[in-house]
Amino acid sequence: MDMEKMLEEYRQAQRIRISRKLVNKAMAFVQFKKVEVQDGSGPPIKDVTMEIRKGTLPDPGIVVFYNEAANFKDVIVGSFIFNDKLTCDNQLKIMFDGEDGRRRQDINLTFATTMLKDECVASLINYLDLR
Repeated sequence: MDMEKMLEEYRQAQRIRISRKLVNKAMAFVQFKKVEVQDGSGPPIKDVTMEIRKGTLPDPGIVVFYNEAANFKDVIVGSFIFNDKLTCDNQLKIMFDGEDGRRRQDINLTFATTMLKDECVASLINYLDLR
């Protein structure tokens, strides 16, 4: 192999590595603390941290729920819709459409205030392009 060609391939690989690092650092996310999460009919888990991470094309964004003290972690990747028009103003429901052939139970979220719920809805719309 020609030395110039090897050098060019090395430079191209280096540019790809640098761009991946920049993309990972530039990935935006929003964090909501002290959210109560109930996965389906399971018990509600309090003091959960919710992160909405914006994806980079072609990757979708993800939603991560975690509470290390309760040993709880849940990640949502893929297609879902949400309903924020519930009887209680500070609640939000995430519903799954089951496009992958299996149906997942809905996730009910309760926020400390209505304002936090509204910020979460705006973040879901802006970061994950949900409408």
